Amino acid sequence: MITELNLVGFRCFPKSEIHFSDSVNLILGDNGSGKSSLIEAIYLLGRGKSFRTTHNSDLINSESCQAIATLKGSTSSHESFFLGCSIEKSKLFFKLNSSSVRKRSTLLDIQPLQLFTPTAHQLIDSGPVFRRRFLDWGLFHVEQYYRSKFDIFTKILKQRNHALKNLSPDLSQWTDEFVNISCEIDQYRQDYSQKLYKYFSSVQKDLGQNFISELMYSSGWAPNKDLKLTLLDSYKREIKQGFTQYGPQKADLKFSFPDSVRNNLSRGQQKITVFALQMAQCLLLRDLLGIETLLLMDDLSSELDKSNLNLLIDYIASQKFQAVVSLIDDHNVSTQKNISRFHVEQLKITQG
Repeated sequence: MITELNLVGFRCFPKSEIHFSDSVNLILGDNGSGKSSLIEAIYLLGRGKSFRTTHNSDLINSESCQAIATLKGSTSSHESFFLGCSIEKSKLFFKLNSSSVRKRSTLLDIQPLQLFTPTAHQLIDSGPVFRRRFLDWGLFHVEQYYRSKFDIFTKILKQRNHALKNLSPDLSQWTDEFVNISCEIDQYRQDYSQKLYKYFSSVQKDLGQNFISELMYSSGWAPNKDLKLTLLDSYKREIKQGFTQYGPQKADLKFSFPDSVRNNLSRGQQKITVFALQMAQCLLLRDLLGIETLLLMDDLSSELDKSNLNLLIDYIASQKFQAVVSLIDDHNVSTQKNISRFHVEQLKITQG
């Protein structure tokens, strides 16, 4: 849970601070007022990068030479933390409780978070890379050894691709190692996908949706076929292409809509489906490990009508997750005692 965010020279804010409640926090303001920047700052401190830009200079106020963002809170095990980021044009410097953070992965365990933006539908209608990242994020938290196994897999895949491009005599060795680690990664993903699907189905029913989606995990090679044999069969094509054609790097988490098709769903319906999947992952982490996930939701009202907007906000509140949600206004949001409201206007943040 996060309690306080402080910004100095970050984006449009010369100096600002905001104190969060432990439930739903609505950030209200006109377009361009800085609502998304507040969510971006939290994401930066939780993930080690921005979701809006790859250029550090974009994060620094035009009247400043650097920016500072700090975040206070407590972990799921009730240990207090203080995260800080000093932003310079050439580098980001992170600190955790006064100690330097050298690996971005260190931040993932401090405050797990899920990001929901106007492009959330990409999880459904864009390439499988988005869905693999989503799946791996959950596994990084759920399975103790998955992160180290995934690092090993990434290195071996790189070595095998190098051997393919250079017709190296070590190709056979790298193929054997690749197959072994791939089968481990695949088993982790299959087991997790089955657990996730149960929660996904339950959340969709709780939301009362009539376009119930099913999930199917695809390994990245033909089902019921040995990966090594698959690679041997594709040997000539791999040599020609210079990279590995099959394996976990080609895996996917596929959506299936029995009563409809993906292209027939509106963007609003797609967003609700993605929301259900993200909530499923949050509930799974809570039930398995007691991990509380922070929900960051930028411009939530985009392509959602009043009924569905309130449906999602009410569901978050009912499940007692902390959330930071940006909206232009709250005219379409039901009045609830457990929702905090903050207004961003003229570079100032006020509560109420």
